[in-house]
Amino acid sequence: MDHDILSESSSTIGDDWVKDANGSGSQESSSVKDVVDVLREISTSSEGSPVQKESELKARKWIRLLGMANRPDPLNDWDQLYNLKSQSQLRNDCRLLAKQIGNTRSVPELESFFTLYCKKRNMDYDKDSGWTLLLEKLIKFDYPNELLFNIFFGITTKYTPRETKPGAQVFDLFRLLLQYHEPELSSHLESIKCSSQTYAREWFSTLYACAVDDKTCAALWDLYIERGDPFLVFFLALAMVINAKEQLLVFKKEQREEAGKLLSELPKSLTPGDINDFVEVALYYSLRTPQCLREDFHGALFGSNLLDDFSEKNIRQMICLSVTPNELLRKDLNTAIEALLPTSYFVIDCRNQEAFRSGQVYGSFNLDAQLFVDAPEQFAFAHKAQEEYKSAQHPEDHYCFLGYGDQEKDQYMHMVISKFLRDGKMHVSFLEGGYRGLHALLTETGRLRVISSHDQHRCPECATQSPSKTAWGLMGLMKNAVISKGAAVKGKVQELVQSPTEPHIKHADPKDRHGKKYKKEKSVFSLDDEGSDEDPFTADGNTQKHDTEKEKVSLDIYKSQADVLECFECQEVMKGGFLIPAHIALTRTHMHILHDVLGTSGIVTTESRHPLQTVIRVTSKKKIPELLTFKFGYEHSPGEHSIIASHRFLISKAGECAKAVKTAIFALRPLPDE
Repeated sequence: MDHDILSESSSTIGDDWVKDANGSGSQESSSVKDVVDVLREISTSSEGSPVQKESELKARKWIRLLGMANRPDPLNDWDQLYNLKSQSQLRNDCRLLAKQIGNTRSVPELESFFTLYCKKRNMDYDKDSGWTLLLEKLIKFDYPNELLFNIFFGITTKYTPRETKPGAQVFDLFRLLLQYHEPELSSHLESIKCSSQTYAREWFSTLYACAVDDKTCAALWDLYIERGDPFLVFFLALAMVINAKEQLLVFKKEQREEAGKLLSELPKSLTPGDINDFVEVALYYSLRTPQCLREDFHGALFGSNLLDDFSEKNIRQMICLSVTPNELLRKDLNTAIEALLPTSYFVIDCRNQEAFRSGQVYGSFNLDAQLFVDAPEQFAFAHKAQEEYKSAQHPEDHYCFLGYGDQEKDQYMHMVISKFLRDGKMHVSFLEGGYRGLHALLTETGRLRVISSHDQHRCPECATQSPSKTAWGLMGLMKNAVISKGAAVKGKVQELVQSPTEPHIKHADPKDRHGKKYKKEKSVFSLDDEGSDEDPFTADGNTQKHDTEKEKVSLDIYKSQADVLECFECQEVMKGGFLIPAHIALTRTHMHILHDVLGTSGIVTTESRHPLQTVIRVTSKKKIPELLTFKFGYEHSPGEHSIIASHRFLISKAGECAKAVKTAIFALRPLPDE
């Protein structure tokens, strides 16, 4: 098996270096274990005051929650080379820090600490990073020296943003969050040029350590680490700024400095007794914010990985927060998740009526954005009707604008969004990728039925994703030629694909296309992102059926069939990270991919069936060994392949599955003397 290396962590909020050794994410069980360990130490040792033991107990609890358990203290074993580019600046800052903490730590100790930290993260020291303020608080908490480095590393890589210099993306994201929940206040602060980087920079870089006393900081961090959400830093700031709305709205442009001073001093009024309520208010805003925020921006803002490892959105150019198709449709995808989240979306479809009638999100309202420019009176009438309908039927829903998914066509939608924001409308977002992205996701996951009034013959996306009429006409002619000419023409077709040993592939009839699904072959792949988003092949050659006619069978009965050799439980990874409970079944000649029927235990549908002879490659990742990727196609010459399908699975028995597939493939190959 080939092993490729992933540069990023598999966890959306993790960091490889600080992961728990056993990979556990259970905070409760870890905390209980630490309590038992520390209490045992207290009962067997007479040294140390109760206060010291309490601080050690909390430190060990944090170690577990930060995923740093069983990590040795790196300060005990390193190269002792002080050769950072900013080493002299670091030494000066360590002298200042030593004075701040009453020389309880020496300058060499502090310099060693930060030098090793920088080397662990492969970066230079930054005097504006806020690290000295963070370490100052941790030292004052009187935590054991052997735990201090790992706690500091865990906090800074998991919970403090990677970049907080002026112009950093954290400030753009906070602007979008404030605009989402309080557009009036956001607009006012922008008008007086009071940016969050003037008052919230040290909040973000030090987790508020710069603005609160030691006891308040300890209480805040305790709840922060227990929650395990790095984005809480933004919602805590949001809660404070919105709470001061009435005071801030009276400031004028010439009072910008006074407004900034008021904002920067907001955390100073917090006491340890306020922390629970403060965090509860922050969580209120967090739950009423698009949850895809974490997936979209975590890699770009947090962690010790390099920023280049992530596909980054340009947050500064975003007119408002975006919502992914998965989040918009989460109610249909998972009712259990929907019950836990209070946010629902009122979809405003900004496409023209013709596009809207060919397919739309169920319950959406059509507001043709182009009318905003071409027919203002008509737009105003439609907008008034839309607002009255939302107020009467969906008063608590958040706005979600849906466009074409085309940059040029969606310019009108952006104008309408700007109008809503100017009017002070709260909770305004747009669907990422527009209708095109939504259609692609539903096509890939076999759930186009979710689109209301979907007309496959009129839908422009179905026409775009299907191969051209010319190409399908050629396929039809080839098929007819094979049938009429027999073996002679069949030999020419095999010569074209340069694969004389490949099994017979039956092509879909052009009349049956138009975006329909095939029985036993689901469109979950593309040809290197070129051409069709739907696969033009069916590996079994059977007659195709629409997705809604797909046969459902019992998994136990399916596995009991004589030709099924092995069956592995897994999850298929779809585009965008969407997971579908699945099974991989192997026969002597084929691999079958089965999907669980949601809401019906033990019932599956056969989604695809691939001849084992078409398996070109099986790969796993060293950092995610449970992720298996299968590529199917035909080899024309060494190093040259035609890929017809690719499937990815999360599977606990990845090694066993890969070995079983390879064994079955080798068993199909003819012996040398044949």
